[in-house]
Amino acid sequence: MKTSCIVASLLFLSIASSAQAETFRFQNYQAAYTLGYDGIPFGKSITTLSVDAKNHYILCIANKPTLSFIHGAVTECSKGLIFKNTVKPLSYDYYYKRNKNHNNIHIDFDWAKNIATMKTQKTTWHIAIPQNTQDKISYQLLLRRGLAEGVTAFSFPVADGGKLKIYQFNVVHQQNNTIKLDRTPIPHKESISLWFRPDLNYLVSKVRQTKNIADIGTAELIAYTPLDTHV
Repeated sequence: MKTSCIVASLLFLSIASSAQAETFRFQNYQAAYTLGYDGIPFGKSITTLSVDAKNHYILCIANKPTLSFIHGAVTECSKGLIFKNTVKPLSYDYYYKRNKNHNNIHIDFDWAKNIATMKTQKTTWHIAIPQNTQDKISYQLLLRRGLAEGVTAFSFPVADGGKLKIYQFNVVHQQNNTIKLDRTPIPHKESISLWFRPDLNYLVSKVRQTKNIADIGTAELIAYTPLDTHV
């Protein structure tokens, strides 16, 4: 589940910042998305978020095909801590399964030493991580909280593929009760746009990936179920 000019709705966001900065709380939930490729639905994605009373979070995204001729399932899970001004991942896991083929990636974040250790079945990497480093899904929490507080531009490092990459997002527009962010282009990576719903606690409602203008992947919200706990 993977930005660049502020063109609208700054007034809306400034008003939201004063009212929502104090009241925004992450809500535990489960959300379902339809996955598409080049406009054709092919799968379903389930996102779950749980946050306990000590601000420990677990965010998981599970993608599965719904077409019989498409094989392979991917699950990503991020575990960490939510602070007032940041999100600190402690571990990230990526699981890929296709028939008998498996691919597992695990990242540990050691904030005492500012080192992230990535392990696969065959290799291990160590990379230095500055403060505010995110994993490949924890940054969505950072964006949600920032939008609720009226932030319109984001920049942070992400542990991505054994390297540290800078993700930059900017608000593009706000309309029809959604806020759209685009990620600043990164060489050799797909372009990403994200839509958020302020009325659903700034939930991600749509993701679109494009490459060379072509639409290579979308996820669109079809169901949202809030759970009991608010943090």
